[in-house]
Amino acid sequence: MNDAYDVKIGMVAGSAFAFVADGVYGLRIWQIVSPWDDAAHFSGFSPRPSPKLIATAHTRGPALAISKGIDRDRAVDESGNQLAVFGRRGARPLNRAEMRSLYIHANTGQPYAVTDDADTVEESRSTQPPPSAGSLTSLFLRARAWMKSFQ
Repeated sequence: MNDAYDVKIGMVAGSAFAFVADGVYGLRIWQIVSPWDDAAHFSGFSPRPSPKLIATAHTRGPALAISKGIDRDRAVDESGNQLAVFGRRGARPLNRAEMRSLYIHANTGQPYAVTDDADTVEESRSTQPPPSAGSLTSLFLRARAWMKSFQ
């Protein structure tokens, strides 16, 4: 590499590749890690890189940037209906109720919120009605009171 402006890293199967915009030298593709290079050092958390230039494409002008490829994931609309699958197999996307549960409190129907004022938090806890005896919140509140009884 002589004139690198941009790099994008990608993986296919067990190999890692670097796509390099190498200025006046064009687009270069380096294979960074491959299980066929050195099997003894490929396994584990951090395999030893052994970069090899595997392709060069000359461009009409200097290669200055590389666009990002599409992420491999699922797309859903506002209702949680699946629109597209971008090559990933396995779990399904969240439906509308599941997405809503990430930001709306189940008991109050209000969005989750935080505050930097500790007094406001204690006041809001004391004004809420006690949860029903069978709820998970009730179980945690009773467990907390039980734990505090030992202090």
